[in-house]
Amino acid sequence: MLAREISKLTGIPQNYLSKIMHALGRAGLVSSVRGPGGGFQLRTPSQRVTAYEIVALFEDLGSRRRCFLGRDICSDEHSCSAHDRWKRVWAVYEEFLQKTTLTTLVSSEGAVNLKRKDKAAGRSRAHKAKHRS
Repeated sequence: MLAREISKLTGIPQNYLSKIMHALGRAGLVSSVRGPGGGFQLRTPSQRVTAYEIVALFEDLGSRRRCFLGRDICSDEHSCSAHDRWKRVWAVYEEFLQKTTLTTLVSSEGAVNLKRKDKAAGRSRAHKAKHRS
């Protein structure tokens, strides 16, 4: 798929998307071909690529495990006042990233886009019918 198509589908500006795609390429998640008939292609089936793999390219997920209040030492044994709550929040977030695949995200986004298109088509038909009367 061409970068401009991905940009159009996702709403991500093409210059920013280019940086994202190059990072995905360096990580071996996509390959790219230049020129006519070129574009980007997943190197791994979408159902095997997790959101965790992608987010980890752009964020230091390990740093989120650190103390929410910035303490050098914060553990179950030596915890800060936010430790228990932050630990639960982090666990849910990490589980979401690990269990969410590109297939899940594309399916969800596709369903949202189809609903938007259906609503827009319905409004357009209603608008046309109104003006025909």
